[in-house]
Amino acid sequence: MAHIPDTDGIRCPNCGKRIPQSDQKQYLYGSPIKFCKKCRGAYVDRSYHEIAIDGFPPSEMNAKTGLKSALVGIIMFVTCAGIFITEIIYSGRYHRIFPVLAVMGIVLVFIGIIDSIRVKTGSKAKSLEKKRQESVQRLRDPNYAVQLKELGYNVPDEFLPVEYLQQNRQSVMNQ
Repeated sequence: MAHIPDTDGIRCPNCGKRIPQSDQKQYLYGSPIKFCKKCRGAYVDRSYHEIAIDGFPPSEMNAKTGLKSALVGIIMFVTCAGIFITEIIYSGRYHRIFPVLAVMGIVLVFIGIIDSIRVKTGSKAKSLEKKRQESVQRLRDPNYAVQLKELGYNVPDEFLPVEYLQQNRQSVMNQ
């Protein structure tokens, strides 16, 4: 059973209960098999990826991505701080959101710089390799690989048991 899109997340393909979900645009690593809290049925969460199958986005290992985030943070900080100071000077009052946004801009600068440093030093590559090895370990479990395939995830034949592949070929030939 595949995932069923919904405006507020997804619905369990087994019982129809609405399942709160992380942002579909996020690219999270780990097992995409999740279980409904109501019926305990399995479903695939499309924001999670098996890195051994899907790999990772090229932007993960690009130091420029972190620097772009830092630049956005600088622009955010300068803009919000400028508006904040201008409001105080000209009206004596200010909107509370601008100092908060300015601090968020500074945090974004630090996160972007740290991410770029992790890419340059190879720390991020080591972390992604560890996650890839964990993914391979999960996929070596034949029950897990078959369950993932039957839930609609694209699992390469190399991870599926020979018996499962033979059974599927025979059922296709019989149709």
